[in-house]
Amino acid sequence: MASNKWEATEQAVQVRDAESELSQLVEAADRAGALVEEQVRSIMEAAEAKAIEVEDTAKDDALTRRKEATTAATGFVDQIEILEKELNTLIESLRREAERLKAALRKEAANG
Repeated sequence: MASNKWEATEQAVQVRDAESELSQLVEAADRAGALVEEQVRSIMEAAEAKAIEVEDTAKDDALTRRKEATTAATGFVDQIEILEKELNTLIESLRREAERLKAALRKEAANG
């Protein structure tokens, strides 16, 4: 009977030790889980911040490109207007010369 008590006591000690180890393992797993969760949260926050930064940069770049395109288009229109004025001057000059030649040819035909 003493042997049974000793075995029961020994088993109780082993169960207590196993429960203690299990409890420590559960606590360690909980701590590890919390660390992993914090790391994931930190990575997600950094990724979100970077995404916002990239989006802001893209918007700024797009705005700059639009302004550059508008400036270039305005310059192009200005150049077209300058050419238009020069062409109108040339056309007017050609009309005057054609009228002068026409008048000269009529005069010569009348005299001729």
